[in-house]
Amino acid sequence: MPTIEEMLAAMQAEQTALRNQMLMSERLRESSLPLDTQRALKKSFKDVAFDLDKLEDAIAEAEKSLKESAKAQTSEEETTLPAVRGTGYDYQKIKDRWNVFREGQLLGNFGTKAEADGAVARDQRTREASSQEAQRSADEKYAVQLKLVECKLLLKERLQGSGLPLGAQDNLEKRFFGRVFDEAELQEAINDTWDMLSPLIGTGNVVMPGQERAIRQARVTEDEFSKKCAALDGFWAGENQKGADGSPIPRFRSLQDAYEQFTGRRWDPLLVMREMQMPVEGSRYDSHMRYGEQAGRLTEAIATTTWAQIMGDSVTRRVLAEYRIPELQLWRQLASEISTINDFRLQRRLRFGGYGVLPVVPEGISYTPLPTPDDEEAAYRLSKRGGLETITMEAMANDDMQVIRRIPQRLGRAAAQTLFRGFFDVLDTNAALAFDTDTTALFTTGHANLLVNNPLNADGLDAAIQALGGQAAFGNSVELLGLTPRFLVHPRQLWRAAGKLTETTRGEPFTTDNDANLFQRFGMVPIQVPYWTNGNRWYLFADPRDIPLFEVGFFRGAEDPEIFVSDQENVSGSAMMDADKITYKIRHIWGIGVLDYRGIVASTSAAALTI
Repeated sequence: MPTIEEMLAAMQAEQTALRNQMLMSERLRESSLPLDTQRALKKSFKDVAFDLDKLEDAIAEAEKSLKESAKAQTSEEETTLPAVRGTGYDYQKIKDRWNVFREGQLLGNFGTKAEADGAVARDQRTREASSQEAQRSADEKYAVQLKLVECKLLLKERLQGSGLPLGAQDNLEKRFFGRVFDEAELQEAINDTWDMLSPLIGTGNVVMPGQERAIRQARVTEDEFSKKCAALDGFWAGENQKGADGSPIPRFRSLQDAYEQFTGRRWDPLLVMREMQMPVEGSRYDSHMRYGEQAGRLTEAIATTTWAQIMGDSVTRRVLAEYRIPELQLWRQLASEISTINDFRLQRRLRFGGYGVLPVVPEGISYTPLPTPDDEEAAYRLSKRGGLETITMEAMANDDMQVIRRIPQRLGRAAAQTLFRGFFDVLDTNAALAFDTDTTALFTTGHANLLVNNPLNADGLDAAIQALGGQAAFGNSVELLGLTPRFLVHPRQLWRAAGKLTETTRGEPFTTDNDANLFQRFGMVPIQVPYWTNGNRWYLFADPRDIPLFEVGFFRGAEDPEIFVSDQENVSGSAMMDADKITYKIRHIWGIGVLDYRGIVASTSAAALTI
């Protein structure tokens, strides 16, 4: 975008060109040149730098050429007209007609010389009037253009010196641009705008020109910083990243390249390791302390200037990206509640029974108290999980990309795998319930949620659906819950059978079995648990929204794992002091509670549910 100075220079040049055009028109009009010759001279001076002396020379040359042409015409007449003398024609009449013909206007015969003279005079007056009108119209056009340029210059100068916010200047420019106005009208509009904005100055609702420039500069700087952060994220991910506008951002190819780009200092492995252990905001790097409970919503702030912060944030983002891979988050579909737990005490979840069938009240008989519903508590507690990972001085010195890049990948994947397995192990191990009145296994015949000798086929799935729908409410055996299946959880060995029963519209593909798949009406979703090794067991879940099944609680709502960096460089016993290593710690605190067994049916093709 051109600067104000460039725009002013362009408008001044335009104003000068218009003045020169008017000067040229005036000088040509004062000459004795015909209109067509004047136009030709204007055209010849259109695309060249204007020079008054050159114009005078051109006018003089044109006048000289016209005089010579007139002299040649007279000579031609003197040669031609004598040839008709003495032939009986009126010599003067023929000469007059010749002159009229040379003017290019009269071609007919004239009875007298007066007729020819009158025609010539009328034609001359018409041409003079037309020429004057055209010149007057051109002069008016040039005058308007010149006034527009003057107004444009005045508008830019006055707005630039007004001190108004840029937005207000833009509004006034749109209002006055492209039209002729008085200086007083513009000044009045500027004064009115100031009167309107004055009460808002200092409230933060109006950004003054100097402030706006600083904000734009900060945005540019922040945009560059964000791209560097994205390039560092790309280093950990091993692939290029995309900017906010979708444009590609090349990743850093090494940690050395990233360090030098961020800090402007030369790569020194020991210095880099020390900086990675420097305090961040008064203490060691702590993703939870820096970003609160929503540690996953990491943003790059322009105030983040230390290498420890930059590295810590980028490592945390990579850890969380690995932690959140969809395949290891399937447990969320089966959890009825994801809750925030603020302490490590035993968590108790109370459930109430029902009132059964209300008794008939005969006429004139008092109502009797209903029996108090049974209640039961389910309990679980949080547990802390985590571990350490180190970067050695040798790896840093060698800029060993493969070793360094694997650290956040391993940490994030380990946290996700731990929670994933912890959830599905409750099923696979048939964990004991933690109810105050029931501490038996989750799946038993007494719970009516265990089917033996029940393989995963059409008949076996039908039996499980019947068992799920036949469950009665807690404390009320006559109230059937009427649950319908929503998820089919199975090991990898049963993927084909699960797919046939849930995802096909008719029988077995590529066989003669073409019966309609009636299980399609339930819209069941198969969930494969890849680490299960027993291919005989499978589980049918009701929708967790219909009945409480599992609760997963996180300490202080931190669903994502937390990352810490050791900050004790010179303390005996620290990794840096004793072994030239930087230590990363990952911590994840959660617990899983079974809220009710009635929404799950376990099946096994064996004679018993063996663990």
